[in-house]
Amino acid sequence: MLQYEEVDPQVSLSSQFADTLEEPVIFFNLYHVEATDRDDFKLAWGADASSLTMQPGCLSTQLHQGLQGSSLLLQYAVFENTAAFAATQGPEFQYLRMVYPDSAISNPHLFRRVAVHNICVGEVKPNRNGGTRKKEPKNGLQHVELDPQAPLNSLFADTLDEAVILVNLFHVDAADHEDFKLAWGEDAAFFAKNHCISAQLHQGIQGSSMFLNYAVFENAAAFAATMQQPEFAPLRKIYPDSAIAHPHLFRRLTIPGICVGEIKNHADNAAHEFVQQRLAADAA
Repeated sequence: MLQYEEVDPQVSLSSQFADTLEEPVIFFNLYHVEATDRDDFKLAWGADASSLTMQPGCLSTQLHQGLQGSSLLLQYAVFENTAAFAATQGPEFQYLRMVYPDSAISNPHLFRRVAVHNICVGEVKPNRNGGTRKKEPKNGLQHVELDPQAPLNSLFADTLDEAVILVNLFHVDAADHEDFKLAWGEDAAFFAKNHCISAQLHQGIQGSSMFLNYAVFENAAAFAATMQQPEFAPLRKIYPDSAIAHPHLFRRLTIPGICVGEIKNHADNAAHEFVQQRLAADAA
């Protein structure tokens, strides 16, 4: 059965359901899953996502897997609004959460995309403060691994010539949100010139302290080469001191009928049978 931990303990997923804006939201769900359970997890997720995509207001959903033996999987889903997503969390859907392997830990949160000039579009329009920061940082961006067992640098060993997704979760104090957006815009402009195909900033809703960068790179080597350029390190210093980055590299998974990606899942056809077996086992 799926376990839950909040991405932002101060703003729970259920508290975000109070959002009433008629604008799209992004359901972000980061999963920690033990290696022996990952095939079972994909089967369970496929059954869950199949039900999810049939619900009113679900526009798309995509599963991702961390590189180089990472314990992380990631769901990125788009809904018409928060109410549409909240409707999928009722008790009638809880049986689908029961079929996940016991090692799976879910870290869900809701975001909206942020519009950043010349970089990306979104529902949230930042207050640019005339392009000036409220305060100058002293130390800049802090870095904490999203998966300590598979640190970012270890993922650079990946040699496949296929696109990778940089997912970077940021914790930022409320007073620094606008300064953070300005810094991210400068950072993203640098990446746009260096093998980055696209980058999108997101902001957690309902007073969340979370931001999310979802960026597509040509391959892991291209991302690593960008980080090793001399211009990269100074960009860490322009972020507010309260900002903490949690980066990781993923690839998208193909789940037939649900989503497409660079990684082909070989056990997809067994999803329905798997769910029925798990439910029968739980009932017994």
